[in-house]
Amino acid sequence: MKNAIFLPVGLILLITLSVGFRSDRSLITSGNGLIITRPLGYMEKLDGDQLIETLILQRFNFNKALIKNGFDPKKETPKAISIINSSSASIISFSGFDYIVKQNKVIGINGIQLSSSALATITDKIVKLDQMQQYCCIQANLAYKQENRDLNTVKTLDRQYFAALKTFRSVTSNIADLANKSNASLAIETAVAQIKMPDVKMIGTTTDLNGSYVAKIK
Repeated sequence: MKNAIFLPVGLILLITLSVGFRSDRSLITSGNGLIITRPLGYMEKLDGDQLIETLILQRFNFNKALIKNGFDPKKETPKAISIINSSSASIISFSGFDYIVKQNKVIGINGIQLSSSALATITDKIVKLDQMQQYCCIQANLAYKQENRDLNTVKTLDRQYFAALKTFRSVTSNIADLANKSNASLAIETAVAQIKMPDVKMIGTTTDLNGSYVAKIK
């Protein structure tokens, strides 16, 4: 059981490879104003749903081990991993749809015609949620390592961490549910904008353990 608590070093690579590569030449055009000039099969693809689930289980199993065995300062804490900026993947799949990502921005969703405004709203929402889950993971790890740690602070950060990940999943699920509507772009933009964000106040540095967040913290 203990071996299942932590992720292997090659987590992102394994998740990416487990999905494989697409062989079709689907293009995103018209509504997104985009044309992908090479087959999607040549672009790395990451299973975003699997990554979110893995991040949730990683923290859950860590906390479960703490309750059972107590805190061990020598034990590795869960790693802070960006969902949007987690690898060199150009495609991240969520709820059955391929999100085309460039420079940490969602520039299109394969199969859905979206306006630039809708894409900006989607990017803004999921980037902030991605920041939140990374921030809470880092801060919870630091709080655990304090000699006189405040368990209430730890519990709050853990709760916010799970809330950010579940809200991220809710955003992509909503997008999938509305994808077939006749006015999908407007419906998706409105629904995503209305999704309530977790109450997380990110204080201090804008950098994480890997160098930087996917966007600046405002």
